[in-house]
Amino acid sequence: IFFRNGVVSQLETQRDERLAGMVVHLQAHCRGYLARRKLAQRKLQDLAVRCIQRNVRKFLAVRDWPWWRLLVRVTPLLNVHRTEEELRLKTDELEAIKIKLEKSEHDRLKLKHENDKLESKLSEMTADLAEEHSTATLAAERLDAEASERVKIERELSEVQHKNKELQQASERLEMELLYARSDLNGISEEDEDADGDGVYKQRYERAVKELEFTKRRLQQQHEDDLEQLVGLKKQLE
Repeated sequence: IFFRNGVVSQLETQRDERLAGMVVHLQAHCRGYLARRKLAQRKLQDLAVRCIQRNVRKFLAVRDWPWWRLLVRVTPLLNVHRTEEELRLKTDELEAIKIKLEKSEHDRLKLKHENDKLESKLSEMTADLAEEHSTATLAAERLDAEASERVKIERELSEVQHKNKELQQASERLEMELLYARSDLNGISEEDEDADGDGVYKQRYERAVKELEFTKRRLQQQHEDDLEQLVGLKKQLE
């Protein structure tokens, strides 16, 4: 697939923007989750500290009272059942908090796994895009080389066609010269049948005919070679 100039860079920019948005959104979600979890722990710790401090202050205030000592001794005997019920409720609450904590940890691990998958996918997409970019660059270079070669072959083809045209013209010109030579020889033979110079003109004619025939054969061979080269160039262009 070939793209116009600038399309690949535009696609890369869009891909980077979308991936950056996805990663930022995921990071924000993870950070928000961790921050909320940490805040809940801090609130729980703060509540526990406040409760302990309040109880310590109250205990310090009443520990020397006789009635407090009596209450401390009697209350466990009166509130055994209530203490057991409260302990059961606290245990259930603790179990619920533990389950919630385990669920939060599971969600965190799941988000971490999804983040790893997204990062792996991003790496694969980056590698694929780099490979496609390299392939497109190589194809463009190959097309440029083929275009240059085609221009070169077309120029050679034009030269061969021009040369072939010149050879055809030369061959036609030699044909005409041969016809003129034969006509001149026939005229000389009719006028000088009894003259002593008939043999000299005949020899000149024969020599001229041989030279013309040799030149004609040479031009014909060159013409055939040029035609063969022309056919080869046309096949290369196809």
